[in-house]
Amino acid sequence: MTSLAEIVAALRVEDEAWHGAIPTTWQQGRTAYGGLSAALALHAAKRVEPDLPPLRSAQVSFIGPLSGAVTIRATKLRRGRNAAFVQADVTSDAGLGLRATFVFMAPIASGIALDQGSAPRFALPGPDTKTFHGMSAVPFTQNFELVDRRDGLGAADMP
Repeated sequence: MTSLAEIVAALRVEDEAWHGAIPTTWQQGRTAYGGLSAALALHAAKRVEPDLPPLRSAQVSFIGPLSGAVTIRATKLRRGRNAAFVQADVTSDAGLGLRATFVFMAPIASGIALDQGSAPRFALPGPDTKTFHGMSAVPFTQNFELVDRRDGLGAADMP
């Protein structure tokens, strides 16, 4: 299996765009797993300028299928004192597959205090916890190491 890091490392820049390929092991039917497509868009967007502040939000639209050779073009839409807006398009032979708008923004002190609740606490998996790599019917899930916390479900695909 090709890891996400290997896919990103294989990207090359040419004509102000990033070029790469979606391995079949990252397919979800006839298109790439959406998280991979969004990660490729973010990779290109973060390189539009060398000093972007931290990512604060993303709007990702999955427009059409992406598979095989892909091209990622990122464009700075606007850069202000605190925020930068970057658009990234991912295309393949089938045309535009993904369009994302990323907002990178420096921290700003707020006059509003918000009491936040806490997330439920779950025990971390121990060293002997059984994991499985997705379901055979959905190939892209085999790129993730999963722990099934529901009794008995998913056991058929566990090694």
